[in-house]
Amino acid sequence: MELKLNNCQMSNVKFQMFELDAVPSTNTYLLENAARFKDGDAVFTLNQTAGRGRLGRNWDGTGQTLCLSILKKSSAPPLYPLAAGLAVLKALEPLGIAALLKWPNDVLVARKKICGILCEGRFVPEPVCVAGIGVNLYQSAEYFRERLPFAASIFSAAGQKPEPAFLAAQIIRQLEELLNWDEDALLHEYSSVCETLGRCVTVNQKGIVTPARAIGINPDGSLNAEFEDGIRPVYSEISTLRIE
Repeated sequence: MELKLNNCQMSNVKFQMFELDAVPSTNTYLLENAARFKDGDAVFTLNQTAGRGRLGRNWDGTGQTLCLSILKKSSAPPLYPLAAGLAVLKALEPLGIAALLKWPNDVLVARKKICGILCEGRFVPEPVCVAGIGVNLYQSAEYFRERLPFAASIFSAAGQKPEPAFLAAQIIRQLEELLNWDEDALLHEYSSVCETLGRCVTVNQKGIVTPARAIGINPDGSLNAEFEDGIRPVYSEISTLRIE
């Protein structure tokens, strides 16, 4: 496993970005080696072999997917997972991709998933957290038709093949800026691009499936949903959600 500093940096940023030739999981690597890095540093690869999604799902890079993990040397702010999704959305805009977010942070293009995000943390010996971001880069539309009909890539959506390090740097810069926003402003910006809001959804909480309507985002990042028996929050740590 080779780690090298990538020189694709931009002005007015505080982070350093390192490229791995291959790794089982960028999140695990960064959590286990956090002492070697500074707050805001990141690692990325195109070759991840044992990645994870939310709720323990398997998720691997294919050689055509940017696998990026960003370190924060503290416990995660409540809106950190939402800010990470918004950062990806903003980084894709210069490529001509008008994406939306499915709560909490799936990035969708024409209702097809182009990016998934998993935020993880630990508290010993000191609190740290990472935002693990997987962006499909180069897969063709034919690739997805045969394997994952509800997914997309930057290439299949916009016909572009961005340089991975440059896109990673753009995402990190966007996240760095968003974390300095006022909480109300961040919630407002997120809500404006969250296609879940106002929609009928099916919520699966530990195997219990219930219809609801998504009506808002709470200050802790949970989804406010209207169920038949009343309004209550839905938490991404224990729930999955399908938009009807």
